[in-house]
Amino acid sequence: MRFRIEYLVETTEQNSVCHTRSLGERNLLLVSMQAHAWSARPRSKFGAGGFQIRDLADNGRIIALETFDGPVQSVH
Repeated sequence: MRFRIEYLVETTEQNSVCHTRSLGERNLLLVSMQAHAWSARPRSKFGAGGFQIRDLADNGRIIALETFDGPVQSVH
């Protein structure tokens, strides 16, 4: 696995991970899009307000943090 998506109840607090998904995709943009695609369950079941993406090949460093407050970023 290269990346782990961690859905967060509160994006400004530590230890607020409510659901995780791991995948082997190497393209960060695709991982972010997948995080949005998979967000329905964590949002409805756990009240997730956003997500962070960790790079497991870089000691779990957080490389992206997004909230569900605004519109989904579009890719052109």
